[in-house]
Amino acid sequence: KFQSEVPILGCRGNHESSGTVFKKYYPYPYVSSFYFSFDYGPAHVTVIDQYTSYSTGSTQYNWIVNDLSNSGKKWKFVVLHEPGWTAGGGHSNNTSVQNYLQPLFKQYGVDIVFGGHNHYYARCVVEDIQHLTTGGGGAPLYSPDTGSQYLVASSSTYHHCEIDIQGNQLSYVARNSSGSIIDTFTLTDNSDPQPPVAQFTGTP
Repeated sequence: KFQSEVPILGCRGNHESSGTVFKKYYPYPYVSSFYFSFDYGPAHVTVIDQYTSYSTGSTQYNWIVNDLSNSGKKWKFVVLHEPGWTAGGGHSNNTSVQNYLQPLFKQYGVDIVFGGHNHYYARCVVEDIQHLTTGGGGAPLYSPDTGSQYLVASSSTYHHCEIDIQGNQLSYVARNSSGSIIDTFTLTDNSDPQPPVAQFTGTP
């Protein structure tokens, strides 16, 4: 019933195998494999498939460059499964995200990267980009390592995240299952939405 009434956005994870069942129940408008993007109000959302190559020069990498560079939205979000920066205690940082994607996130003004994989909440801030691990949806919880690099908040709790955008300001709150706030931050972007800043002419 919940799924029939509430929009759900997801990306393929390490338990989806080939993704056949995932695609059956989540028939998103995939560009190829399991990556796609969409606009929602003032935000652009890029969904990355980490189980299809996204190394420099790959088809998905070129698509990510084209997708991010051609969005003029004020706010840019990325959704992926394995975080580039997280808090250990289960799975380590994904170095492919660090090496291949973080430079693109910085270049094209990504504000927040949403990941999962580790069963807890964590937020790392790298080059002013918020890297969230929001893996507290119901599976047995892990214990985050509070000494992890770039970590500014963590909680071994079931939780959800809320985003409210009002013009130039983005307000973010993460709450545990009892409704208590476990993390909060605000972002301000006083720039005007921009037209596409680059064009990629290779194979999309």
